[in-house]
Amino acid sequence: MTQATNDNEDLLLEPIERIPILPDSIIKNECYEAKIESIYDPSKFWLVIKVKELAIFMKYLKYFYDKPQNQRPVIQGKLEKGLLCIVRSNEKYYRGYIQPVLLPDQNKLRVFMMDYGLILNVPATDVFFIFKKHSQVPGFAIRACLADVVPTGTSEGWSQTDLKSFCALIEGRRLRAKICEIDTKQCILFVEIKTLYGKICKSVSTSLVYMGLAVYNKNTLVSKVAKKRVTKYKPKIKYRHLFPTFEALENGIVPCSLWEHDLLKHSVPLDILYKHLYDYQDIADTVSETS
Repeated sequence: MTQATNDNEDLLLEPIERIPILPDSIIKNECYEAKIESIYDPSKFWLVIKVKELAIFMKYLKYFYDKPQNQRPVIQGKLEKGLLCIVRSNEKYYRGYIQPVLLPDQNKLRVFMMDYGLILNVPATDVFFIFKKHSQVPGFAIRACLADVVPTGTSEGWSQTDLKSFCALIEGRRLRAKICEIDTKQCILFVEIKTLYGKICKSVSTSLVYMGLAVYNKNTLVSKVAKKRVTKYKPKIKYRHLFPTFEALENGIVPCSLWEHDLLKHSVPLDILYKHLYDYQDIADTVSETS
């Protein structure tokens, strides 16, 4: 009994508040070799700067949790939103937070992988309690946003076409990230991403602008008089491309991808799908006021 009690004291058994942390070593205007691990759109992605350190940590997690005595399955009653746990996937072990989504037909959970920024659906049988000592290591995935460009249609945000083009530009490339701004409150890095071709660096932002998929910030922040368009969903926020927030994505309170967003937006009213982004308004009343 005493041994079991001591073992439980080493485990993280209850949900904890997730607090993103920026490494102290990151300096504004410095450039770092980086790897983009997960992408929502060009204004919301997760990058890893300490790539080698993450690889070593992942090998250690596999060595530790491959041992049967260290695998403590999370029982059904403990599968709560916000629980930091160990998740097994493709014979690897990841640290992840349980999101408030359960897929009962497949007995799967949706989990945010804190070291990669990925959101995965995993079987409940592959979810284990994490040892406290492993929960104290800061997450390796850092919230990031392209610093110098915005989508051409800023009222609608980035499209799936924009996303696919962004992914194609960086796929399989060595990357360097220049830190342009640091939002210490929301733990977001505003970066310029460049692909490396030998000694040649090519700006991803410049490529997006050249392809007609983005414009530079300085050209879009100028106030313009535009023809008013009447819709039944009134945006609550000014810059649509900056939403949903990283926090909303990581906590699972909005669709986790543009594909999922496009799938749901035609069947779920926007003021329900994104309560914090849209208000419903009666078109008839709005038209009568503007006529």
